[in-house]
Amino acid sequence: SVALVGCGGGGGSSSDTTSANVSLYVTDNLTQDYSEVWVTLYSVTTTNEAGETITLFNNPEGQVQNLRALVGVGALLDTQNLMAGTFTDFTVSVGNDIELVNDAGVISAQFNSSLAAGTHFDIMVDGSLVVTAGENTAAAIDFDLAQFTYDAATNQVTPVLIFQDEEETDSFYRTYAEVEGVVVSIASATQFVIAPESDGSHITVNLHNTAVVYDESTEMSSDDTSAIAVGDEVEAYGNFDDATLALEAVRVKLDDGDDATDELMEIEGTIEAINGMVITLNIFESNFMPGMDTIDFDVTDVIFTKGDATLLSVGMEVEVKGTWDEMASTFMAEVMEIEGASREGEMPMSGDFSEIEGTLAINSEDGSFTLTVTEFEHSDNVAIDDMLTVVFTDTWLKEGEEACLLDGASLHIIGSVDTGVLTASVVEVEEGCIHENEEESPEAFGTIALDSVDMVAGTLTLNVLEAENFMMNQQSESITVDFSMAVFDDGLAEELMGDVKIEVEGTWDAETNTLTATELEFVMVTMDSGMDSGMDSGMDSDMEPELMI
Repeated sequence: SVALVGCGGGGGSSSDTTSANVSLYVTDNLTQDYSEVWVTLYSVTTTNEAGETITLFNNPEGQVQNLRALVGVGALLDTQNLMAGTFTDFTVSVGNDIELVNDAGVISAQFNSSLAAGTHFDIMVDGSLVVTAGENTAAAIDFDLAQFTYDAATNQVTPVLIFQDEEETDSFYRTYAEVEGVVVSIASATQFVIAPESDGSHITVNLHNTAVVYDESTEMSSDDTSAIAVGDEVEAYGNFDDATLALEAVRVKLDDGDDATDELMEIEGTIEAINGMVITLNIFESNFMPGMDTIDFDVTDVIFTKGDATLLSVGMEVEVKGTWDEMASTFMAEVMEIEGASREGEMPMSGDFSEIEGTLAINSEDGSFTLTVTEFEHSDNVAIDDMLTVVFTDTWLKEGEEACLLDGASLHIIGSVDTGVLTASVVEVEEGCIHENEEESPEAFGTIALDSVDMVAGTLTLNVLEAENFMMNQQSESITVDFSMAVFDDGLAEELMGDVKIEVEGTWDAETNTLTATELEFVMVTMDSGMDSGMDSGMDSDMEPELMI
């Protein structure tokens, strides 16, 4: 599925009393028929209430997408600011050529076999997008591959596209973006703002602790904004938050302004074979139509921004920039990043650089994490069923969120193993986190701390016994509750006092350790029945404590 983020009019990110920012994604439904499905997207338009055509996404050069890499994931197409109202009748313009990859090889097919080469193919999609003034929202165009049909006799693919509204995009376990644009401001060593080249809404880029900023002109890497200046052209990649239009970047490329360098192509994939200094890569993402399932290239003269050639191993995920010769179908690699490895110039990770899958367990007494190993690669110090202590320091949650790090969660971790300790660099939550169409609000149950109620400020300290849908700091057993705007149930604000048990639902701010309550309920506890009342949202009585990493 591809998700598009649209902001009609462009030039800014703030919404006002008449408009709001809209994020449009592209996504995909699961199919087992093909390992890769490559398409090129050119534009997405919609119609407003006045019957006018509104452009949500437009890329004259085309944006190449492997739809099979987007199962349960939203890839940002653009950010736009739309006037409040209802938008319908979506038109998605794609390249007529589509590449299907299965065990037999690559099938170069078309959506309409009667169209001339290079022609765009328009697909009409029913749907209704409601934009409320001042409220950022999201939508997605779902390429429902499970319903695609391929006719070998005509070499033609019949597509099925489905519109998804914000309720459905909330169920994505990952939303990401790769944004190209001009830097308009720099707030700090870890934050700057981009005006996308699409003329969409401005996007705030926050550098993750593991981020690499690569300067093409110097061929040097850094971990902050020191090499970036206002007016620079950059490309930033990472997870995207459509509520705040913020990008958590793990990779930033600073353009050197050289037209030849601008032609660098990008591929991502898994190393399938290594023959001397020649790598065979199984491609799963690319910004060009590869026309093949795997690609070979030499890494002898490659610049590594994370890791080095000595780390390369079959099964590793890498991102590579280089030049692509379409006529000869050859790729010359220039810059490479090994996902999860140490940055250039940093001390290498201690222990074995490893990829490990396993089941997470949380020690309820001290909040520590352990992982029971089910699969592993690239390590001589790990065995199946080993129990490793996991350290989540400067960890990038590539897929999933902190609330997913629960007992029983199945994780894929890239990091280093040293004497039974796994230091996690990149984490993907495979199972154990239930995503629903509506985000569950953070909830907490506990006892009010003595002498902590401040009726003037509208705050209290809660000694937490159970927590749900948010991650507490593992060094703390209490949180601040702001009840100034809460709706009270089974009691009044005047009845708040030490040792009283309450349940709270609201919004969580990890930086201030504060749960701002939208609903606060007094809980009556008896010796026989324990909790005999609960919030309408239904806090589970067997909730596990969730700890901030």
